[in-house]
Amino acid sequence: MKELLGQALLARYSKRSLGHFYILNSSSEDYLKQWSKDFVLSVLFDQNKDANQNERRFNQGHPDLLWLTPEEDHYKIENKDFDPLFQAMAHKPLELPWKFIFVEKPQTIGSSYANKLLKTLEEPTDHCTIFFLNAGATPLLSTVESRAIKLNLNPPEPVEELTAKPKESLADFMQRWTAQYPNNFDADLEFSNQLPKLAGELSLLSKGKYENEAIVIQGLLNWSLVNIENPKTIEEILDASKHHQHSKAFNSSINERIFSLVTTLS
Repeated sequence: MKELLGQALLARYSKRSLGHFYILNSSSEDYLKQWSKDFVLSVLFDQNKDANQNERRFNQGHPDLLWLTPEEDHYKIENKDFDPLFQAMAHKPLELPWKFIFVEKPQTIGSSYANKLLKTLEEPTDHCTIFFLNAGATPLLSTVESRAIKLNLNPPEPVEELTAKPKESLADFMQRWTAQYPNNFDADLEFSNQLPKLAGELSLLSKGKYENEAIVIQGLLNWSLVNIENPKTIEEILDASKHHQHSKAFNSSINERIFSLVTTLS
């Protein structure tokens, strides 16, 4: 997870020093949901390095993760919308050292819930953090606002994608391409025009992370579509790109995959 707020919270999680309540204010509901998923997957990866298994656990449901959303257009006591939260907080984490609860649409929590939430907020459960995902940064119930840490989380500005130039060397293009992602890649390597050496450099840049590998492969694909005439080579890069879109694992290591792909581009 490269986003700085996420990194900071993950660091606090690793030290078991997270706050109990956070309000995440954002202009985008979709971004809040995606950020929450990325954060959770990073937490799971800290315990289990199998990224695909973590994705399955996320999709199937995890005993220490809870997403709360109103049954109708707003939270209602008669619908018992908050019962899953109260039940979750009554028990210790089962598999993780921490329990995470994500409350969607918290701006729809009405004053009728003030008293029911008050005890939860005044006597928080150990090893549990609640994130209130506040799209639109609407003021929340004062009971919540006064006890939560408020954080702003807005989508990053879109990066204009670079296009490879005809006859541009792969090394030159990949240097320009990776420079777009300063949080992911170091800029102190020399990009060699010798493909085996370039493959090694890109493998080092990936730092063994799937996110970085996906960026490298997208760059290789963009360069290939302009500068490669061999359909089979294009197909190999497309297959690798598709692999990342669907989060499927190869049996080989990340470094081996990058090395294999780069050395085919001759």
